[in-house]
Amino acid sequence: MLWASTSSDVLHELPFERRTVHGHFSRDLAPVLSIDPGDSVAFSTADAGWGIGPPTDLDGTREQFGPRDQELDAGHALLGPIEVRGARAGGTLAVQVDELRVGTWGLTNAGGWPAALNERLGVVGGETHTLVWELDADAGTGRLLVPVGGYMIGKSVGVSADDRWITYTDTATEGDVWIATVKK
Repeated sequence: MLWASTSSDVLHELPFERRTVHGHFSRDLAPVLSIDPGDSVAFSTADAGWGIGPPTDLDGTREQFGPRDQELDAGHALLGPIEVRGARAGGTLAVQVDELRVGTWGLTNAGGWPAALNERLGVVGGETHTLVWELDADAGTGRLLVPVGGYMIGKSVGVSADDRWITYTDTATEGDVWIATVKK
């Protein structure tokens, strides 16, 4: 859930549904919500691949948002547009993000398509590799799930509240734990 506001008492909730979601930028899109300056908006969105549910396997297979228009929904899932009453073309619009909360899972994909990082890593022409993460927003940790010989090995990463250290934990299948802490 993302909150964008300037500390107003008015909170609008923008649902993630077909009428509010599109995969392209266009000034021709009609506003799906009109707000006053200072109002707050709460919303959730899909991941970069339009996934709306946690992975069901280590390849990152997950429920997809749909239906999608192949031409109009070719980009990332975007919500809006949101009209701010009184805003004018050529003016400045300031947005404050009050809270950004991650979900319970995440994915990292690399390889298989042309992108600057894939080119640097030399994996443009290879197959796509997916890392599946379990996330804990309250603890500020992510646990990488890795299949090894039919077993799941959890690799956890944690960041201190003041961003001064990172802890990496590797739990083997027999329960052995190795912990490495890197301080900035």
